[in-house]
Amino acid sequence: TCSPNSMMSAQGMHSPKKRAKKPSLDSPLSGPGRLCQPHLLSIFIAFLAAVGMGGGGAAALLFKGLPAAAALPLPPSPPPLQLGCDFEVDTCVWTDPTPDGYSWTRTRGSTPTSYTGPSGDHTTGSGYYVYTEADPWTFYRLKSPPFSLQQDATLSFFYHMYEGGSANSMGTLSVEAHEDGSGWSTLWSRTGNQGNAWLGASVVLPASTTQVCFNGRTRKGTGFGWARSDMALDDVSFSQFAPPSTPPSPPPPRRRRIGPSRPAEEEGKAMASEEGALR
Repeated sequence: TCSPNSMMSAQGMHSPKKRAKKPSLDSPLSGPGRLCQPHLLSIFIAFLAAVGMGGGGAAALLFKGLPAAAALPLPPSPPPLQLGCDFEVDTCVWTDPTPDGYSWTRTRGSTPTSYTGPSGDHTTGSGYYVYTEADPWTFYRLKSPPFSLQQDATLSFFYHMYEGGSANSMGTLSVEAHEDGSGWSTLWSRTGNQGNAWLGASVVLPASTTQVCFNGRTRKGTGFGWARSDMALDDVSFSQFAPPSTPPSPPPPRRRRIGPSRPAEEEGKAMASEEGALR
């Protein structure tokens, strides 16, 4: 057995004098009913052997009976920016904040006013689009929600600006972008009659853009021509530019092989032939 009394009696057999017991930090381990240091050492070695058998054994010994810690959920990723819209169901994320009651109207077929506007949408000819009703000196705005870009992006769309006759009443359609610190700026615009056809356009949005809108401003022409200024939009699409790829590194320069020296006679013939070629 290994106990404090047996160890002290063994020391007493070899020493005629009893030494005074010195206080020790290990004294709690040497009291009656406690384990001595050799036993603790053997237990510790056995524990290390069990841990060395693999991570599973170590985890079982260390965390047996303890509740497993729940993994922290990752924050949700922001939804992808969706500015595209074909207006078949609604106006998607685009809203009309114009306070004067004149708004972009979603419709199909022809507009109510004759000699202006399209006869059908751009997508299929029988679907929906949005347009501005002809009213003199009226401002229409179709605005996107705020967003954040990682790099430059492209906003593409189809527009229709047809005015029959010569009243010169078709106004201006424009695209404006909002940038923090600099406000709104015009990126694209068209004024006047553009013909009875759907036309495509694309606008580059700088990476600092935080919002974009379509503006339609009608104007009054001569006579009754002010009623012929319907503008229409359809098939808006949006795409972000991919980051530029790293260009491949140029190949290392080829080393010129230096062969054995040619005899002087051959060298002279070669030089003469080269001079003749230059002449």
